[in-house]
Amino acid sequence: MKSQMGVAVVRTTVQTTVLTAIAAVIFKVTGVDLKLEDLLPWVPIAAPVAAVFYRASRAIADRFPSIGYILFGIPRPPAYAPPPAPTP
Repeated sequence: MKSQMGVAVVRTTVQTTVLTAIAAVIFKVTGVDLKLEDLLPWVPIAAPVAAVFYRASRAIADRFPSIGYILFGIPRPPAYAPPPAPTP
């Protein structure tokens, strides 16, 4: 059994790799040659774009569980145990 933290790390890493691969294909197809200086103006929107892509891929994985493996590497999200009750 994999630890739930390991599941979360794998899902995040695979998700980032998939998004990077999609961006690389788009740049290759459109013939865009980017340098680091070209990317700096895009930094403020990188997180919202990643968040939208993540949410969309979660919706797709929920609807089509077999695609969850492609998008996340592990189809099921981590199931964390509830925190222990505080002792008085």
